[in-house]
Amino acid sequence: MFSSFWRILRADIKSNRLQFALIGGVLTLSAMLLLISLLMLNSTSEPWDRTFDATNGPHVWVVSHHHDLDFSPVLEDEAVSETSGVMMALAENPMVMGDEKQNIYLYGMDEFPLVAHPLLAEGRWLEANNPDEVVLDFSMANFYEMKIGDSITILGADGTWDLTIVGLAVTAHWFPYNEVTKDVSPGVAYVSQKALEVIQPDPEFWYSVLGIRLHDPDQSQEYGAKMYDTFPAKLRTVVDWNFIKENASLASTLNGMFMGLFSVMGLAAVGLIIFNTIGGQILSQYRSIGLLKAVGFKPRQVTTIFLFEHLTIGLTAAMIGVGLGLVVAPSLVNTLAENLNTTLPNIYAPPPIILVILLVLVTVGIATLLPAWQGGRINTVQAITIGYRQNHRRASWLAKLASSLRLPTAITMGLKDTFSRPLRAILAISSLFLTVLVAMTAVGAQTTADFLANNRVYFNGTSADMKVSRNFVPAAMIENEILTHSQVINHYEQSDFWGQAPGHSEQPLAVRVLRGNYLDFEFHIKEGRMISDPGEALMGFAVLNMVGAQVGDLVEIQVDGNPVMLKVVGRITENFNLNNIVIMSAETYEEQVGEDFQPMIYNLELDNAQQAGSLRREWLDTFQGLISVSVVTTKPLFSIVQLKNLIVSLAAILMVVAGANLMSTSLLSIRERVRDFGIQKAVGFTPAQIAVNVVSGAVLMVLIALLFGVTFGMELMKWFVSQVGIEIGAGPDFYVIDWGGYSLLLPILVLLAVISTLLPAIRAARLQVIDALRYE
Repeated sequence: MFSSFWRILRADIKSNRLQFALIGGVLTLSAMLLLISLLMLNSTSEPWDRTFDATNGPHVWVVSHHHDLDFSPVLEDEAVSETSGVMMALAENPMVMGDEKQNIYLYGMDEFPLVAHPLLAEGRWLEANNPDEVVLDFSMANFYEMKIGDSITILGADGTWDLTIVGLAVTAHWFPYNEVTKDVSPGVAYVSQKALEVIQPDPEFWYSVLGIRLHDPDQSQEYGAKMYDTFPAKLRTVVDWNFIKENASLASTLNGMFMGLFSVMGLAAVGLIIFNTIGGQILSQYRSIGLLKAVGFKPRQVTTIFLFEHLTIGLTAAMIGVGLGLVVAPSLVNTLAENLNTTLPNIYAPPPIILVILLVLVTVGIATLLPAWQGGRINTVQAITIGYRQNHRRASWLAKLASSLRLPTAITMGLKDTFSRPLRAILAISSLFLTVLVAMTAVGAQTTADFLANNRVYFNGTSADMKVSRNFVPAAMIENEILTHSQVINHYEQSDFWGQAPGHSEQPLAVRVLRGNYLDFEFHIKEGRMISDPGEALMGFAVLNMVGAQVGDLVEIQVDGNPVMLKVVGRITENFNLNNIVIMSAETYEEQVGEDFQPMIYNLELDNAQQAGSLRREWLDTFQGLISVSVVTTKPLFSIVQLKNLIVSLAAILMVVAGANLMSTSLLSIRERVRDFGIQKAVGFTPAQIAVNVVSGAVLMVLIALLFGVTFGMELMKWFVSQVGIEIGAGPDFYVIDWGGYSLLLPILVLLAVISTLLPAIRAARLQVIDALRYE
């Protein structure tokens, strides 16, 4: 019996080479897409949480500018489960890049600490007491396109010091380094204690750092406040893990939600494509089934033969598809890992590979089993004479509609025959429908990504051309040297504070206090208006949602422990602190907090924005690096561009799979309609009309899928992106509709249908009448 299976398999493949080649191609591409989708779905699953667990991340991260601070009260505290131990760090020795300096934290770490130990993504760890090596933060290395073996230069007490990068590591206790965070938080690197001593020999310039894990992580914010009370005026910062998680998850939220949606729809589309392709292949072989029954095969044996045949093809194709997936996946998955600032997943891990092979085999098995079992039970004479043909005595409603529209006869015949196999047509349209949804996802991701990438007000909070942070430089120096510069034509002043809403101490609010000509600048206000009178405020959607308020309501918040009552006059959206933002005037701050406003940040409008780069270098030199100067850029964020490219690339792969499925479906249809084509040619149909007959059916399926796909997809994308907006605190009106992008789907998919059915159409057009009429 086993040898019979092989002989039948070889005979089928030999007689239907193209059909089996297409089936193998569809299964191969499907397996490849399945593997990529599963790997991406795994990568986007709570990346920060996975990194936090893998690094044994701290619930509270304490930094003191006193190197000899006695942390014994913390080490002996019963609320503390474990700590990193006291580590030394440098915060005032920047990384030198040409004529610019980038802030960086250098941690002295000869060995991995128990808490907050970095997770190596590439390379190796430091050699103890080697002063010439550094392990760089993974996200910072990607941002500056640095790799293992490159050197970085650190400004030390006695000049510059070169360090060789021997490893790249991921951490969860600090922000990922990107376009947004680089100007507000330093990068991170790890050196040996010996290197730290060489770079800065004076311990008075060292910082002491302690990572703390608590028995009750929910008490982290209260414990952070306790740290300030325990060490008054001796701490530089106390960072709560929830604060880091919320802000570090912004990019992963956007990437994860889009890639998760794509992966789920892609998996469903691939399943339908496999089911349709294999099921159609079985139905087209009903005459073969009849012949097998005629020579004595029982229904169970017939089913077993076709199951063996297609599982063999499925296993071979799945193995090849997995191999191709392992070739393609690294560039896509690694790019996603860079966006999420997590370690690169092991794409060669057995579980996803085995799962893909099993998914393909199970889907092929189910798609084979039902039609093969039905074929095994069909009357032998019917199977040999007419196969699975369903005779329709009356013209379909599609044919009637085509006739009423006076469409050419070839098109009318093609439309009529589209649903001659209703299940196959429905499955084909369903897979195309999901393909349209994936294309809608790609267009929606591109539209939203383009909006974010080109909206500098959203990413920077202001339309200002430059931002200057004076740090410890007197305000008078900024006013004399910068605000009076001939290139500065307007400005407003700003100071940032942290606050909270009563009853919501777990979520810190970024409170921004403004003074000056801020009404002359643009802010990303989605609802209401800009503040103009004392007592008014702008708030982010996340704040309003948290306190259950809306524009026009009075809201109480606390700023540095002082209660402030504010009237919400507008809702603002920007990329900071997940939109937990409050903006008020300096007059409001001074009246209700009772302290004088001290400007720390100056937002500048330039006469010529193109001069911002040269002004930045000039001012950094003038103030010897004591101030921070950033240029508000309009360059698209690299992470957003990568997200867009990822989804578009995967959508293109699925389009190829869908095209192969259309071609396979068309070939099956031609195989079943050979006699019909012979009759049509006998009564005068030209080869061109036969080709149009074939192509029109595929185009119709695409149009039906497009109609339902765009109608449903538009609502799906509106709902989905509104959920993304709510998740990142931007609000439900985050979505941007690009009708131009969606309109391109029609010609692209119609072209896909035409190209995919061109070869089957040519085969049908070249059929000889005599051969077609005697075809069995």
